[in-house]
Amino acid sequence: MLAMTVLPIPPGSSRIEGTPGGPDIGRILACWVALIVFGACGGTAQQPQSDLVVSSDAKLRELASALLPDLASRSGLELREPVRLEMRSREQLVRYLEYKLDEELPEEEARATVDAYALFGLVPRTLDLREVLLGLYTEQVAGFYEPDST
Repeated sequence: MLAMTVLPIPPGSSRIEGTPGGPDIGRILACWVALIVFGACGGTAQQPQSDLVVSSDAKLRELASALLPDLASRSGLELREPVRLEMRSREQLVRYLEYKLDEELPEEEARATVDAYALFGLVPRTLDLREVLLGLYTEQVAGFYEPDST
C-alpha cells in the first residue's frame, strides 16, 4: 500500500509566479511522478514465483516458475491457480497413452475405422491404427497437457 505525507510549504520556497502562498509546482509534480511510478509497479504484492508451480521436481518447478509469468502475459490469460507439473519416464508415458487409447479408441472401434478408411483406399486393411497412434504420440514428446490429470 502506498502512503504519502503532505508537508506544509515553507515561506519563501519557489511558487508559481503571481500566486503568493500558492502551491509549489515542483513538489506537486514530484508527488504525482512518485505516485504514478509506484502505482505502475503494482501497489499490491505480487504472487511469489514459487507459488506458481506445484511439482516434486525442484529444477522443473524453478524453470516453469520463471517462464509462466511471461507465458501468461503473452497469451493474455491470467494464472488463476498453480500449475501442476511432473516429469514422466518414457515407460510411464507409454503406459498412460495405452490406457487413454483403451479408453478413447477401443480395439473394435480402431478396427472399424481402419476398415472404413480401407474401403476408400486410404490405408491398408492390415494397418494397426492403435500402434501407429501410439508411435506418433511417443515419438518426440517433450511435454503435454492432460486436463484429466488436474
